[in-house]
Amino acid sequence: AAHGLGTFSDTLLHVADSTAAIRAVRVRPSAVTVGDHVRLRGRVALRDGQPVLDEVDVFAVGSPLSLPSAPVVTTSTAASAAAGTLDARVVRVVDVPVVDTQTVLGSLRVRVDDGSGVLVLLLDRTADAAFRPPFVDGTWTAGRRFDAVGVL
Repeated sequence: AAHGLGTFSDTLLHVADSTAAIRAVRVRPSAVTVGDHVRLRGRVALRDGQPVLDEVDVFAVGSPLSLPSAPVVTTSTAASAAAGTLDARVVRVVDVPVVDTQTVLGSLRVRVDDGSGVLVLLLDRTADAAFRPPFVDGTWTAGRRFDAVGVL
């Protein structure tokens, strides 16, 4: 598991190994945490044109494993998920400047661009208290540079 269930404000769970990744949606409650070796039971569906597992039961079946490393990509590559080949993968963008920000449903939307194209980051309010209003002045101002790791 790339993160624990309940990390985000919806019922998503992302799972990956060294060869592939998939997004599980409408995941039933479970005590799965980051790195757990899991078995999923659900039905195959499409979401935004990408394969997903829907209405999922998840079972931890082994001790935590090390996760595949997050490749460094450009903002353009991340925005398109490399034409879908990186969908549901954890990736990293490095030293990207903030273009602008917006609060959306209590979470922070940050647009960043390394010069290759704009990437929209959604900093989910459930993932970290720092991603909830009120935001600290100056933290997310245009031009500030960040490294970010997240799930596409």
